[in-house]
Amino acid sequence: MKLLVVEAEAGNARTVNAALTAAGHELVSCVDDEDATSCRSVRRPASCPLDGTVDLVVVTRAVGSPDTLAEMGAVCAERHHVPVVRMDPNTTVEAEDVDRVVARAVASGQDRIEAAYAAVVRAALADQAKTVEVLKFSARVWVDVKTPDSRTPSERATLADRARAAVRAHDPFVDVIDISVSTHGT
Repeated sequence: MKLLVVEAEAGNARTVNAALTAAGHELVSCVDDEDATSCRSVRRPASCPLDGTVDLVVVTRAVGSPDTLAEMGAVCAERHHVPVVRMDPNTTVEAEDVDRVVARAVASGQDRIEAAYAAVVRAALADQAKTVEVLKFSARVWVDVKTPDSRTPSERATLADRARAAVRAHDPFVDVIDISVSTHGT
């Protein structure tokens, strides 16, 4: 998986990075290597790693430590609907342990993110949707809406437009929004 590592304090992710790399993950950073600022896209907006595919953001912060401004990448990740997990850099971590944490964080984060998309679509469609299922991929959201009764193609198109608008309002960063509207049971 591709992971964005965000350090609460410069250099505190060494042990976590080593374990993540040993587990086979690709690591990226939002820190500009040239001057160690907290955001590489300040100078080069197209260089933000969240504009590409990132499966999980790992914040390295010791248990009990306060949030720091250096963790702004985690705030950006939340806005981009990318799951975030915190790992204590002071704890000895083995590659297989860190891999389990990453897998769990991605799965639970994905469930939470997809549930949020489904909630905004349900709210936008009110009682016109029997079920709403959502799958979120890196730059794509797929929404399947089942209506309680038959709809004409025009009515289904209107519901799809409303669902798409709800998703776009919820996530202005997603590139593609696929909407499917059909009658429940078909």
